[in-house]
Amino acid sequence: MKTTIKPKLERTDIVLMDDIVYSQPLAYFGRKPRPLKMMLLRPIEWWGATELPPLPTILWVVGGAWQQTFASWRMAEFCYLAYAGFQVAAIDYRTINEATFPAQVEDVKAAVRFLRANATRYGVDPEKIGIMGDSAGGYLAAMIGATGESSAFETDEWAGVSSAVNAVVDWYGPIDLWRMRQSELEQNPNSSEEDALLFRLFAGCPITEENKAFLETMNPEWYLGDKTPPHLILHGTADEMVDVRESERYYDALIKAGAPADLVLLEGAGHCDQAFSQTEVQKIILDFFQKHL
Repeated sequence: MKTTIKPKLERTDIVLMDDIVYSQPLAYFGRKPRPLKMMLLRPIEWWGATELPPLPTILWVVGGAWQQTFASWRMAEFCYLAYAGFQVAAIDYRTINEATFPAQVEDVKAAVRFLRANATRYGVDPEKIGIMGDSAGGYLAAMIGATGESSAFETDEWAGVSSAVNAVVDWYGPIDLWRMRQSELEQNPNSSEEDALLFRLFAGCPITEENKAFLETMNPEWYLGDKTPPHLILHGTADEMVDVRESERYYDALIKAGAPADLVLLEGAGHCDQAFSQTEVQKIILDFFQKHL
């Protein structure tokens, strides 16, 4: 059967650009640069364009308990953001087998500076950069949002360029390691330091009273103020890995600091649940970024 049709042009093409090196921190005992890479998901208005038009850009920070990264995780799902006119950037960052805190925060802030410093080349609107992450990535997104223009955790790469973002979406991030450890001890007084091994590896020190002052510097709540960008927090009520109370407490801290914030609880959803990829949740995220970017 031979048929001729004339499709209605309802959406643009989407392209994924990968293998973009955004940072090169020293690794292997401080002797060799370690290339950290970024990929960009964006709509292409036309082929053969001489330059990329600037778009509001969302930096996606994948979770993985700070132990591993998989930058492309969920990127296919984020086509709905690209179709709506956003660019999504996803990154690798150093994990705890390479470096302890604050290396991970430094890497993500370097990625924000890279986007701004190379805005023309990669089609970034430098005045409209948001960040979103899940789990450990949600924590990192919150830290970048909270530290804003602060000189804390800045490195020499792309020096002088702002690492502030305009909006934050935190998916079930563990916010306060000290508080989480205390809650664990309340529930299980016999819990040993080894039970907090992941937190200890990330912090680079035991989660004990002696290190409380340092642990406070790891908490986004410590940096909040009335200039903190708007936050959208998503958390499942059945999350057994990161207690939903973490997000509830962070939401309260944001409101107390005068920062705009919304908390959306997903009834019955667990950690990394497919519920977070459903159309209803995607619309909440899209509406938030359309309002604030």
